[in-house]
Amino acid sequence: MKNNSDALYLAACCAAIEDKLGWGAGAIWSNQDFENLSETILEATGVTLSSTTLKRIWGRVKYDSAPTVTTLNTLVQYLGFEHWRAFRQHEEKKGGLKDRENDTVGVSLEENEPAAGSAMNIPAMNARVPKGRYVWAVLGLGAVGIIAILGFNSIRNKKAVAVADEPSAEVYQFSSRKTVTEGVPNSVIFDYDASAAPDDSIFIQQNWDPTKRFRVSRSQHKATSVYYYPGNYNARLVVNGTVVKKHRLLITTKGWLPMIEQPEVPVYFDEKETRNGNEMGISEAQIKEKNIPMQPEAPWVRYSKVGGWDSLGVKNFSFEAEVVNDYGEGSAVCRHTEINILCEGSAITIPLAGVGCVSDLNMLMVDRFVSGKEHDLSGLGTDLSRWTKVSCDAKDGLVTIRVDNRPAYQATVAEDMEIVGVTFRFKGTGRVRNVKLGK
Repeated sequence: MKNNSDALYLAACCAAIEDKLGWGAGAIWSNQDFENLSETILEATGVTLSSTTLKRIWGRVKYDSAPTVTTLNTLVQYLGFEHWRAFRQHEEKKGGLKDRENDTVGVSLEENEPAAGSAMNIPAMNARVPKGRYVWAVLGLGAVGIIAILGFNSIRNKKAVAVADEPSAEVYQFSSRKTVTEGVPNSVIFDYDASAAPDDSIFIQQNWDPTKRFRVSRSQHKATSVYYYPGNYNARLVVNGTVVKKHRLLITTKGWLPMIEQPEVPVYFDEKETRNGNEMGISEAQIKEKNIPMQPEAPWVRYSKVGGWDSLGVKNFSFEAEVVNDYGEGSAVCRHTEINILCEGSAITIPLAGVGCVSDLNMLMVDRFVSGKEHDLSGLGTDLSRWTKVSCDAKDGLVTIRVDNRPAYQATVAEDMEIVGVTFRFKGTGRVRNVKLGK
């Protein structure tokens, strides 16, 4: 399929999302609108597309790479389709997309290289798009934004008025303070003012996960919540399903914190309990001592150090460590292992597994999700029953991951964010040694 035809489907997808939201054309959306769309898509699909990624899709941020298959699948899943191919087939059955390729508004087509890990070569909203029903997608490019103001039909006008009648984010207040400077569990006291809300549909959400919400009263101004896991969070004030305020909340550790993950409250260990020279690890015997079974589903063991690192940006840093997964029985046969380099609002997630299990791997590259079912992540498959060296180096935004000194994956990072911590996770149990993070 030609690139301009590919872009027409993406334009049609954006137009359909705009129709569903009723916020008007993407050309006039605010930063908060893109934040809200990110939250809305997460709630509907369980997948995070950052506001920056969405701005790129709508042509509001210049970016010369194509959207990944995962991004495309998530966008159309929000519209109720199973995947991108199903959406394309739906549009083809409606007819007219191919016929409209020559009936276009003048926006020039540019050839772009696909993003690292991308399986499609679709220009990111730089293609020519058709008149009529798809004019809103053209407006989303920002090329003819003034038409957006003049071209609303009566239905869009009514919806726009309805949105305008809602209180703006400026009328809400939201802040927090921790009860302890560092360490977990950590109770957080939220101060908020949502008295301008039209009703009592008000929630405070701990982080990106919409299941971590709790309802608060419009007439009250304080609420508390316990954070059991360290990390970098964006706490949110949600009114009528819309995030009206959010702020960064960093829950740090006192050095390394070993733990066994559990559904509600993890089981913590003192760092000294898990140290053996320069190695750190929770043994199978220690897990069983806590009455936690290894089968039929092995637990996840985690080691976290959040805070206390040198000031580093995710576009320029150097990381290395050695890991070994000591448990490969039953459901843990793949020896799944995960390294997370945490940064502001996101992470670089390096997943590892046995060579035969790489299809199950999922990688996060700051603002890009990479699925092993759609991309070749075979370089991240290795024999984890022995010590394995893993490194991740970034120079001017080019990130290279190596496993036992072999290049395993490479991608670019567009946004620079502060690195705030590192976590290691092992399905079953595992050990870590020789951790280094610097420039």
